[in-house]
Amino acid sequence: MKKEYQVFYVIKRGGREYLHHMFVMANNQREAIKQCKAVVFNRFPLAVVFEKTGRNAFRPTTKAPGEHELKRFANANEC
Repeated sequence: MKKEYQVFYVIKRGGREYLHHMFVMANNQREAIKQCKAVVFNRFPLAVVFEKTGRNAFRPTTKAPGEHELKRFANANEC
């Protein structure tokens, strides 16, 4: 049975981290993250960033960041 998951993901751009989220219908957390990754990679060319820098510019999770963690994101006032 599918459930609705809220997937949080961080995108690094220009030395800053931006927190985003989306809602996904999936059977489990792993599937929700895979769906989110597919959507985001179609929207942003993050694979190019990974090839150039060798670092992952995309970090998905289903766990909500705490108040103390929100301060490190460049768009913290929007979250």
